[in-house]
Amino acid sequence: MSSGHEVLAALAAAVREHRAVALVTVFPSEDGSRGAKLLVAEDPARPPTGTTGAAERDTMLAARARECLRAGRNERLNADGADVFVQSFAPPPVLHVIGAVHPAAEVCAAGRLAGFRVVVCDPRSPFATAERLPAADEIVREWPDAHLTSAGLGPRDAVAILTHDLKFDVPAIKVALAAGAGYVGAMGSRRTHERRVARLREEGVAEEQIARVASPIGLDLGARSPGEIAIAIVAEIVARRNRR
Repeated sequence: MSSGHEVLAALAAAVREHRAVALVTVFPSEDGSRGAKLLVAEDPARPPTGTTGAAERDTMLAARARECLRAGRNERLNADGADVFVQSFAPPPVLHVIGAVHPAAEVCAAGRLAGFRVVVCDPRSPFATAERLPAADEIVREWPDAHLTSAGLGPRDAVAILTHDLKFDVPAIKVALAAGAGYVGAMGSRRTHERRVARLREEGVAEEQIARVASPIGLDLGARSPGEIAIAIVAEIVARRNRR
C-alpha cells in the first residue's frame, strides 16, 4: 500500500510532467479511512497510486475521477460510505487545428475562449503565420499525421480538421482516432466526407471509430460567417466533452 507521502510525490511528478491526474481524498468515515488518498491518472492503462482502503471503492472512484478530469472539475461525493473529495490537476486541453485556412483564425479565438491551448498545424508555411493566426498558442509546420503522432493526444484534447484535402485529412483522422482524442471533426461536404470514409475503410479503420468523426464539423447552427462557423465547431467540441 502506498503512503500518503508516496501519493503526493506521484502527484508532484505528474504536475511537473504536465500529465493529467485526479487526487481522491477521504474525509472522516466509519471505516477509519480518514485521510486516505488515491491518485488516478487520465490514462486507464496507468494503475492508480494509493488506496482509499477498499478495492471495489478504488475501482469506482478511479472511473469517477477520470470523468472529473475529462470535464475539468472538482467534486465531493459519497462513495460506499466514505465522504470523498476529487480534485483535478490537469494542463489545459489542447485544440489541434489542422489547416491554416478559412476560418482557422476564428476557431483559434473561440478555442482559447473555451479554455483550450490552441495549436495550428499546416505544412504550407505561407499560410501558417502568427499574423494570420494571432490567437494560436503555437504554429507547427509539418504534416498533420506526424504532428498528431508526437502530440500525446488524450481524451480531453480535440482535433479540428479544416483542410478539405484527403491527403491531409485521412492520415490525420486515422492518427487522432487511434490516439483516443476526445473529439475529431472534419470540415467539408457530405460528399467529401463519403470519400474520406471510403479511404479510412481502405486503411482498415473500424466502423465504430469512423463513426466518431464529426462531419460536417460543428453543431448545425446555420452558421455562415467565419465567426459563426468557429462558434459551431467549438460548441460541438464542448458538447461532446460534456456528453451532450
